Amino acid sequence: MATITSYGGDGSLDGLLSRPDSLLLTKSTNYVIGDPERKAGGVTDVSDTRVGSPVTVVYRGEARPEATENLSFSAVGPGVYEATIVPTEQGYQDVLDSAFAVNYPVEYGGFGTSPALEAAVADTGGRLYDENDAAEIATSARDNASGVKPVRDDWARYLVLSAFLVYLGEVLLRRLQVYRGRTQSEGGLI
Repeated sequence: MATITSYGGDGSLDGLLSRPDSLLLTKSTNYVIGDPERKAGGVTDVSDTRVGSPVTVVYRGEARPEATENLSFSAVGPGVYEATIVPTEQGYQDVLDSAFAVNYPVEYGGFGTSPALEAAVADTGGRLYDENDAAEIATSARDNASGVKPVRDDWARYLVLSAFLVYLGEVLLRRLQVYRGRTQSEGGLI
């Protein structure tokens, strides 16, 4: 249970619904709710890992899950079973219907960014961010999330305009020839 008291002169929550104070309501609500799956059975929890790094798979349920060729669960508490797995390939993997990501080995992180990636980003007009650029990433994402951007072809406008001008010029030229008597109107115009 949680209680939050706030008073505004106008009878409102006095800014409690706007940033940064709204975080208090969100965090308090999450605290009161707690983990919605804490009493559920048949729930598997596994965090993301790297190739070659062990990760613990936690299973909560009535009975121990069946062992597979690379997983053997041990009871660590009433209705809680754990197993350790060491992934050998990167990508997404499944354990008891729960997916987790396996990233590249930790030693590859010391090599830094590939020059080919930097060149590709520069060629496409993109930008590389460091792990400490969270505010810049958020600003960039907010600025670029304006929805669907129409693709405009400026040459199409000129092509349509020139086709219209050629058509208009031809019609005017034919009318002038009919009015000056150089040709006869076959369309019924005098």
